[in-house]
Amino acid sequence: MARAALELKLKPEHAKLWMENIMLVERLRICGRDLFESFIESVHHLLRQKECRFVLHNARVSPEPSIRQFAFRISLEAEGTDTGMIMEQALRDENPAIRRWAAQRVDRMLSGQKLREALLGMLLDSVPSIRREGLAVLATSYPDDAKAIIMDRLLDSNLPVRDTARRYAKRWMNVSYAEWYLDVIWGDDQHHLAAAISGLGETGDKADAEVLYEYAKHPSIAVRKAVIRGLMRLDASSYGTHFVHSLTSEQPGISREACRALMQHPYLIQPDQVAGLLSDPDALPHVVRNALRIISSMNKWNQVGLLLQQLPAARHEWVKQAIHRQLYNWARYPNRSYGGRLSTAERERLHKLLSLCGQELDGDLLHRLEWLMQ
Repeated sequence: MARAALELKLKPEHAKLWMENIMLVERLRICGRDLFESFIESVHHLLRQKECRFVLHNARVSPEPSIRQFAFRISLEAEGTDTGMIMEQALRDENPAIRRWAAQRVDRMLSGQKLREALLGMLLDSVPSIRREGLAVLATSYPDDAKAIIMDRLLDSNLPVRDTARRYAKRWMNVSYAEWYLDVIWGDDQHHLAAAISGLGETGDKADAEVLYEYAKHPSIAVRKAVIRGLMRLDASSYGTHFVHSLTSEQPGISREACRALMQHPYLIQPDQVAGLLSDPDALPHVVRNALRIISSMNKWNQVGLLLQQLPAARHEWVKQAIHRQLYNWARYPNRSYGGRLSTAERERLHKLLSLCGQELDGDLLHRLEWLMQ
């Protein structure tokens, strides 16, 4: 009955109401008690008609992003559509998802000078995936004009964009990328130093790690973060001390990068060092969080030992909750690393730590931990 009533409203005079409620129509795609594809297509067909052009125009500036995105999509299929105008409007939309949707179709919908202008605008977008899409299409469609832009994007702040630029620049590069990035690092223009250091970390070899380490105390946070990422890729085992020191940085971004490096190479930090960070009364909250993250990448028995050791002494409730969560995950998702047999002394130590945490753990978790230790 509802369907029959709605089908009577499939007229241009009701197009505004259909557009305002189009998300309810789209939701019918996931309703499985009937097949609504023909009904949904009939609504789309209505909105594509010339009489509904004004409704689509208003919908493209709707405050609702989902309605705007739908309106752009239908507008490209509507009668008498100015494709260039629609795509330009979509590429300027404030919603990144709409701009990304348009970027993925721009080379099929535009051509000539309009395409070139749209691509140049995409290269200035704040969203890396849109910049990457624009760079790839520009390098393919306008290779002669794109050379200078590709070289510029070798120093983009985003890794996938730099990687895309390197893929197209290799046609004419006379030196290795590592040498090119070294020239930038040692040049006079320090504006792109962080990107150049990142690029060297991505394309260099073990010997280049020494160059990166020279900038480990640079005043720029972005540069120091790039140094940690580069050292992690090129020669992590030689710079474990730097990672551990950076983990305690008062800058959350530096500490987080060091955390990522140590999670990739957990052998570079000793369990006692992690325990010291967690028990330090002066440790900053982000340092404590990152230390807990590192525990999750350690040997399974080291994990549970450290977590049980820190639980009774935790000063803050959020720390206790984080330890509880990690203990639950440890017990809930076992894997092959549990198969290593514990020595009698180690098992006794873990049981002792577990007994000290008896008041902190619920019964089910306590019994499961005991069972796994056996």
